[in-house]
Amino acid sequence: MKKVKFSLLFFLLLTTMSAVAVDKIEKIVGAISEKAPVNRFGPDGNDYYGFQTYFRGLNIDASQSSFENLVLKMRVYIDNLDHPGDISFVQQAGFAMIELANEQTPVDTYVQWSIKTGLNTPLQHGWTDLYLPLTTGDRKANFDLSKPLNWFRFGFAHIPGEPDALQIRLKDVQLVDKSVLVDPPSSGDPDWNTDYQVANLPYTMDKPLANGVTFSVGQIFDPAIDASAHNPKQLYLMMDADITERAPGDLFVLSKVAGQIELTSSGRADLNEMLWGIGALDWKAGNHTYLLPFANAGKTNGDLDISNINFMRVYAVNVPADYTGRINVNISNVKIVDLTNQTKLPTVFSDRMMFQQNKPIHIWGTAVANKEIKVDFYKGNLKIDTKSVVTPASGKWQVTFDAQAASYDTYHFDVLEGETVIQSVNDILVGEVWLSSGQSNMALSVSGTIDGTTLMANAANDHIRFFLEPTAADAPYLPAEDIQGAYWGSGNDGMQVGKVSAVAYSMAVKLQEELNIPIGILNTAVGSSVIEAWLPAVDIESDPALMLDMKRLGLYFDEEFYPSGTNQMSSYYNLKVAPLIGYNITGLIWYQGESNSQRPQLYAHQLDLMKKSYERIFGFTNNDMPFIFSHVCPWIQSLENPQYLAPLAEAMYDGWAINQDYMAMLPLYDTDLTYVGNSVIHPTNKTPVGKRFATAALNMVYNQSGEYTAPIFDSFTVLGDTLIVKFAHVGTGLKTTNGIDEVRGFAVCGEDGVFAGAKAKIISSNEVAVWNERLKSPKQLTYAWATFNVTSNLANSVDISAAPFRSDRTTAGQKYFNPQDWTYADGNIWSIDATQTIADFLPAWEKSPVSGTSDIQLSYDETVKSEGKASLKIEYTLTAEGIAGAGPVLTHKSLVGQLDNFNTISVDIFNPDTKQKSIELLLKTTDGKVYKAAFVGYEGGETPGTSVIVGRTSTFRTLAFNLKSLQDNTGATEANAANLLKNSVSLQFAVTDNAAGTIYLDNVSFGFSADRLSVPTQVNVVEASQLEVSVANNRLSVKSDSHNLIRKIEILNVQGGIIYSKSSINRPEYSFKISSNPGIFIARIQSEKFVSAKKIRMD
Repeated sequence: MKKVKFSLLFFLLLTTMSAVAVDKIEKIVGAISEKAPVNRFGPDGNDYYGFQTYFRGLNIDASQSSFENLVLKMRVYIDNLDHPGDISFVQQAGFAMIELANEQTPVDTYVQWSIKTGLNTPLQHGWTDLYLPLTTGDRKANFDLSKPLNWFRFGFAHIPGEPDALQIRLKDVQLVDKSVLVDPPSSGDPDWNTDYQVANLPYTMDKPLANGVTFSVGQIFDPAIDASAHNPKQLYLMMDADITERAPGDLFVLSKVAGQIELTSSGRADLNEMLWGIGALDWKAGNHTYLLPFANAGKTNGDLDISNINFMRVYAVNVPADYTGRINVNISNVKIVDLTNQTKLPTVFSDRMMFQQNKPIHIWGTAVANKEIKVDFYKGNLKIDTKSVVTPASGKWQVTFDAQAASYDTYHFDVLEGETVIQSVNDILVGEVWLSSGQSNMALSVSGTIDGTTLMANAANDHIRFFLEPTAADAPYLPAEDIQGAYWGSGNDGMQVGKVSAVAYSMAVKLQEELNIPIGILNTAVGSSVIEAWLPAVDIESDPALMLDMKRLGLYFDEEFYPSGTNQMSSYYNLKVAPLIGYNITGLIWYQGESNSQRPQLYAHQLDLMKKSYERIFGFTNNDMPFIFSHVCPWIQSLENPQYLAPLAEAMYDGWAINQDYMAMLPLYDTDLTYVGNSVIHPTNKTPVGKRFATAALNMVYNQSGEYTAPIFDSFTVLGDTLIVKFAHVGTGLKTTNGIDEVRGFAVCGEDGVFAGAKAKIISSNEVAVWNERLKSPKQLTYAWATFNVTSNLANSVDISAAPFRSDRTTAGQKYFNPQDWTYADGNIWSIDATQTIADFLPAWEKSPVSGTSDIQLSYDETVKSEGKASLKIEYTLTAEGIAGAGPVLTHKSLVGQLDNFNTISVDIFNPDTKQKSIELLLKTTDGKVYKAAFVGYEGGETPGTSVIVGRTSTFRTLAFNLKSLQDNTGATEANAANLLKNSVSLQFAVTDNAAGTIYLDNVSFGFSADRLSVPTQVNVVEASQLEVSVANNRLSVKSDSHNLIRKIEILNVQGGIIYSKSSINRPEYSFKISSNPGIFIARIQSEKFVSAKKIRMD
């Protein structure tokens, strides 16, 4: 009997122990990611695609575990939306690896698993649980557990051709120690401690800051602070800071230095660290209290363990060399507080805020349920209204006051519990408030721009206000209720001006000057953000077509699988826009697109949804929210595809076309691309960009009379060998941005779909004539259809440049023209250098790149030219017969050659010297061989051979060469000229002479026909407003007055050719019969006082 009892007890003991063991889990050494999408990329230049996700800076300390006990765990999900169940892409990928490493480079610190052959459980459709002991991976020589593990990647690459639509996801990616079992984390909602006072921190600091004087003060806490019983989303670091300035304005150095405020759980800086950038705080002179939310803090080398906070540091270094001021910073009374139960307002309601004029004023906040809240609203010192509310069970209360008109009067309001004021908001203005959003080019702050120092130093306009929003490191699936750490800044505070979007600030300055009322900006933009991160999930999910398209690209996430971090669907909307619901605005300005450039096919749909979503959010009901957006500027990206950014511009146009009345589109290719102090993708002169936004706002919203958006391609008609292109949204008329007569940026093609650069002239307020002198019967055209379209120069009367377009979207296999800005011979050109690291105005031409003397001076002459701004002047020194010349710098990576597309190349030549010279076109190929192109003709006259003798000329003459007829050094004609053109590395217009001389080159163009040229004549087309010009029954009548006699009349075709000329008229009126085919012509009229021109149509 005793034996039975003992056995039973032993059995129960074992069972209990087993149950306990089952509940244990392997110790997590490092949590890599809770949820992560594996994103698609490609195609690259070889038409390869891939999928990957990676993490840097993990800082996993595995030094206490043995290599044999460490296991990499994760769950992998694969769903093929095109062919369910098919995961053959895994085997098709040239690269398929899981990597864990000390560092991304060098690769000898890796442990790797081949996804194809190295997994103990092969991947399958749906979820696969991977359990990968490090011992089963390929361990490289320098993988070292004594050093932090900082790199993880799961990826496929070199997949040939476009893969199926795949959703690939990772969940619970962890490094565990299988030898150590621990209790699992508790599940369910914690019962948080909500006491206001969490802990006092024994930290003080009293230090000066000046040029050559910096500070870094850290203190260890013993015992450590345990704040783990509190909800970290409600925790704040609170401190008093007393800042004294030697002179007013010295304080703004805190926005220029490198510095942080840090809490750590490692007993030292830079490990398991929570941080706030020192420049992000709204510092004020004097003694003030500052609240730093845990929720939007950054981190360094691992997460802060809030149960073991044991170190704090404040530092400021790298004081600018030109700083002459001095401040002293005294920090005291540091504590951690919990604001869960505090009656409080969202940060948008804070000192210096602004309300939108002529719309109801909503004020809301949070409090304990059933608490009575009263709000007193004042204009100046006069109380104009009081509203009361009892806090509902949700904890969120709201009151509404009547709309106010814009003025420079200041308002304030008090929030009371009973008769106790618990929060006051002061120095409020009422005016026009715009929401600014986008990615890094909108986020780029005033302090980071070319004129930032000047703008900050001159900041003196308190009638400009801006709400500065920090960006939290992790986004919730559900919208946030507040933007912790945000505050309002003023245009009279240089340090605060330095933090606002430079584009938005420039716009605000212009609007404030023009409207003479306060202007406010909600500053929300985040660098690198994608458009889908700014769209509400509820609106995406109500659009099944978009949701499916996003699923196919792995961009859609529901609540069940919402990735950690930010910059995925709805993340920035949830963090930075949703908390503003109820706050009224005028409209939205948007500068974004770089991060969506690889998938432009979705952009029009997303842009349209964004407008409709924000109209819903901010209370617009008739599709009438003003929405102003810009195109993006070129940068070093996909240089092998010169049209890379063109489809994005087209998609932006499509989004605009759905919402034309209250949407403005602003191309930026003509703006300053200088990027001093930054990278190519971020031009740092944002003032002109902001002014363009202001022009659109003034004309769309306020003046409602001027033009507000880009000139838009409307239609074209064929007139012989010329295309007459009509535009909409021209204002009072088209013009060129740089003031030259020629319109640049057009290209035309024939039936074969091969485009060549075209010449163009404005012929009326809304029409442009476009042609290529060596292309007969053009069929289609493009404008600015390229990434590097910076010399395109068509604009409307309010200086908004024309939108890029292609007239034919349906024909496959078209060969678009790659801009060759050197052909204009106007000066240096905006280019990417051969190293692909520098973008600047680089030399367009070089000395004798194929053959000849280098004793040459190249310059640009703006007085001697055949078109445009200038010509290339070549001054050479020869003492005996030899070769001189110049050619384009073809090593610029932004110049992608396509010589094999064309049959001819022509150039305008001017020889000012009395002696004759021989002109040739030389080409050098990759193997160093030199070829000469056959000369087609001297202004169309056919001449055999490869050279032409040019005597002294009184004006520019056009020479043409046949690119498909190339001769080697023996005079033999090459059979495969197209292949030689593909492999050409240098091109040179060569001059043979026997003494010093000068030659001018201009107007290089490519074409297809060897037929004779029609020689254009310069035409400056303007409206002849001071003359009466009419046409009836093919009779032209011109009427002036006796004080402005008509001297000469010329009729020109749209290419500039003169078809009729009458001189010595000397009458106030004149008429004559025109014998011509029907079409459009230019009547150029010279009177005593002016020369003008007018478009006429002959029937």
